[in-house]
Amino acid sequence: MVMLNTEERVYRFLQEYGNNRVKRELLLFWGMHPQARFDRRAVCYALDCNRLEAEIALGAMVDEGLLDKDASNGVVLYLLTTNEARRRAVLELAALSWDQWQSLLRRIGQRDRVASCPG
Repeated sequence: MVMLNTEERVYRFLQEYGNNRVKRELLLFWGMHPQARFDRRAVCYALDCNRLEAEIALGAMVDEGLLDKDASNGVVLYLLTTNEARRRAVLELAALSWDQWQSLLRRIGQRDRVASCPG
């Protein structure tokens, strides 16, 4: 069995679940606030994204089991999943240094450029 270092595990996690800027920023956001609950408006403000971007990303992340939803007084709140494996991956992401995070973003950008080049 091959053991991956933390940065490689996080890279693979981002490949699978962080397929756009908003989702990557949401993963990092929840890694920094793993016990918090936020409504969509707070997420839009924190990530500087519009309502549609937030709704699409939040809905996808709920469907993927990364976030849980909780309704309180008619307001939908989102929180980091209680699934330990997925939760651990998000927390590992948030524990990366700035340099490691930038390196991962460069790798993702390079991968995307290569994938979009005509063969």
